[in-house]
Amino acid sequence: MTEIKRKASIYQGDSMIALVAEMKDHGDNSGKLSRVLNGICDSYLAIVRNYVPTLAENEWMAIIDVMNGHMSINAVQTASTLHWNLCDAVEMEGLDNKWGISSDFGINIKNMEIINKMAICHVAQVFWTLKAEENEEYNSLLLRAGAKIS
Repeated sequence: MTEIKRKASIYQGDSMIALVAEMKDHGDNSGKLSRVLNGICDSYLAIVRNYVPTLAENEWMAIIDVMNGHMSINAVQTASTLHWNLCDAVEMEGLDNKWGISSDFGINIKNMEIINKMAICHVAQVFWTLKAEENEEYNSLLLRAGAKIS
């Protein structure tokens, strides 16, 4: 297992600066950047875990397939365009036939709340960072990535 480096220098983008300032103004008066960032990360993970929708394994795999090679730092943009990518893949690549999903699956994703779509994208991104164990099935990888499977 790789040793985790606990201390790191980071670049603070505008959204981080704004959120950290907001958090410091509303409860964390210690001025400790690491405390605020760890709290934000705890909140993010709790939100993702609570808002991951339950999907069938083949639906998850269709999403995983579409997001192969699509890593974006902008979670809102990725989540907002996921349904387009799914619809395009159904139309141009036969994604519905490949994974046995409804041809309307992209529309179903479009109708979800943005928080659910962001959680889906998080699971897909984690999936693609996992190293599969020998003979590990997709179901196991999906569960390790945080998917909820019906």
